[in-house]
Amino acid sequence: MRIPALTASCLLLAALPGQVPAADGPLVGMPLAFGVDATSTLGAAPSRGAEHFLKPAGFTTAVPAPLPGVAIDFSPSAVLGAAMTAPYPDLDAVSHGLDVIPADSAGVVTVPPGHWNFLTFSVRRGAVGDVGSAIRAEVGTPGGNEADFFEYVFRDSTCIPPEFIDRTFKLADSHDYGMPSGNEVDAVDLAMNLYPLAAALPPTLGLPACPTACPTLYFSLEGSAANLALWPAALWGGHTPSGAMVFKSTWSAGAWGPPTIAFTPAQLDLGDCEDIDGLAVDAYDPGGMQVLYSTTRTGCTQRDELMFKGCPCDLPAAPLRYRDGTPVSTRLGLGGGDEVDAICVGDPLCQGTRNNQPGILQLERTVGDPWPASTTFGFPRELAVQALREPLPPSLGFAYRLLLVNGHPGGFGALLVSLPTLYPFVFPTQLPLQVPFTSPFPGQPVSLSVQLPPEMLGAELIVQGATVPPLPPFDVHLSHALRFAAR
Repeated sequence: MRIPALTASCLLLAALPGQVPAADGPLVGMPLAFGVDATSTLGAAPSRGAEHFLKPAGFTTAVPAPLPGVAIDFSPSAVLGAAMTAPYPDLDAVSHGLDVIPADSAGVVTVPPGHWNFLTFSVRRGAVGDVGSAIRAEVGTPGGNEADFFEYVFRDSTCIPPEFIDRTFKLADSHDYGMPSGNEVDAVDLAMNLYPLAAALPPTLGLPACPTACPTLYFSLEGSAANLALWPAALWGGHTPSGAMVFKSTWSAGAWGPPTIAFTPAQLDLGDCEDIDGLAVDAYDPGGMQVLYSTTRTGCTQRDELMFKGCPCDLPAAPLRYRDGTPVSTRLGLGGGDEVDAICVGDPLCQGTRNNQPGILQLERTVGDPWPASTTFGFPRELAVQALREPLPPSLGFAYRLLLVNGHPGGFGALLVSLPTLYPFVFPTQLPLQVPFTSPFPGQPVSLSVQLPPEMLGAELIVQGATVPPLPPFDVHLSHALRFAAR
């Protein structure tokens, strides 16, 4: 089968040599929805802490814009407008309820066969990180680490190279998506940003839709007295105002319903004096709703940075942990006193295992699988590749943005596309693209757009990156392969 012509763009901008470590890992370049705290400068002041912004796919110097109101309006006036007017309170944690938390009812990590589960997170201002960690590497860099996104793949994940598992990478630096200095990310979600994409690709992403499964947004408020006072008294339902209260609002008939209480602090085994600053809700688990949360260290109780609670609330809240008792939080690279500030959990199925299974957040249609097969000539390099689904009318086929990061400085790179039947590489049948690594983003990312015809529905593709240094010896280094299906 012939792969049609590819179009390419190389990002050519001013450099930040050696100051900021490069983004890396299996989710590099991934789009995200996020929020900032009320002391940040991004967005308009009356709505700043309640606004949802978009980190687009890939790398950009454009300042983040509010999440597009396509299919669903996630603006503060839409989410909270029926309950109040500006100034809106700072939403300290959000979840769209589509976090697939890989844990049993006691909070023990249990990754199903044929899955690779991951956690995306941010850290609060002042985080120092553990020695040698991705968090520590950002201390003292322009923008710091409080607006960076980090990623961690859980143990027992499959169809992914072992060097990606149980290790924290930087998914995106603040400069990778145009975030001005002085901002702190305090909320992140993987589903909200997919709705504009899903609107252009119905119904390929399997996102919940009315009337059978209307989307619900879960959120908590930043716990200062001044911020809690902005919330209408009637919405507390007679409870003590608290940053540990979780509210929810459901989208129906083109509007968000009035916020109601989803979980009281007591239901999450928290005190009223505590403050949730990271929230992931798995509202579709067949065994019952699951909640993963992080609390501030300034509250009345010091807790693990990743607390798990299964609902119905048969068991007490406990740290999310592995079977040997190791808390997952201790594997993230946090330093003493560091706080997780935003969390979101994803669960892509391995390519080719979905078949006709229904999906909630079908990340495997948005990102590819890093495939445990690689060939390296010369000294190995940590090359990262990614395939990100882009909008294209179904009648025209499928569009993907391919990314290659961490090539030889000043050298050349190629993104190689092939079918599995042609793998390993048969160069005459592939479409290498050579571009110079000259970019302002650490890791010299290269972006390549590929369009596939409609008749390639379901076809599996292999993407691999290669780099060559600018001077002898011209040793070729290859990345891990990335496998994905055109859907």
